[in-house]
Amino acid sequence: MTDVPTLTSATASNFCTFNPLEKYSGLTIADGNLKVTSSDNTQYGAAGTLAVSSGKWYYEAIFSNASLNNMAMGLTTTQNNVQTAQWAGSTGMFMCGNFVTGTAIHVGVNGSYTQVSTTLPSAGSYLVCAVDYDNGKAWFGTTTSSGGAVTWYPASTGGSVGDPAAGTNPTITFSTTYPIRPFMGSYSAGLNWIANFGQRPFITTAPTGFNAWNTYNLPASTIS
Repeated sequence: MTDVPTLTSATASNFCTFNPLEKYSGLTIADGNLKVTSSDNTQYGAAGTLAVSSGKWYYEAIFSNASLNNMAMGLTTTQNNVQTAQWAGSTGMFMCGNFVTGTAIHVGVNGSYTQVSTTLPSAGSYLVCAVDYDNGKAWFGTTTSSGGAVTWYPASTGGSVGDPAAGTNPTITFSTTYPIRPFMGSYSAGLNWIANFGQRPFITTAPTGFNAWNTYNLPASTIS
């Protein structure tokens, strides 16, 4: 049996979305399961439907609120229960706005956070994520609503800016034996993200070698 939507091409495939069954109850998922909206001030999130354990992957998200304060966008492992684990201190890796003051961008791995920028993107900007699972590297950055070059965040404020295509200066490094999947969360009511895993054209070109988050780009099955 051939799964046509999966195997046809990189653009006619089954793309990652957010899982309505794997989210905190205070979050609403809508618009093709790509929009995540919060209804309370609790620090939980929602996980993507497609977990990966190898390869290079890319996705982006737009936030429509006036401030990035109290919002998180990034990655989490399948070990992490996003329904019950708070994203500020749980096992996984996340990119987040400073959920205390809203004046800086922080990135974190397993609850340990580092400031990487004191400039917050404006409303309507895109945040982007490129992850190399095999080498344990992830890059986070931002671009405007009109696209163009991505500003990649360094590992700390003032550090060397990374280049995912070259594999240099990642925003975070990680080590895990668990598959990872996209993650979004918030810590204030009324905030929302809209993700794009490749279902529509990316606002900017993905780094060379990084794939849209879909089943077509998964490694070939070893089952015959």
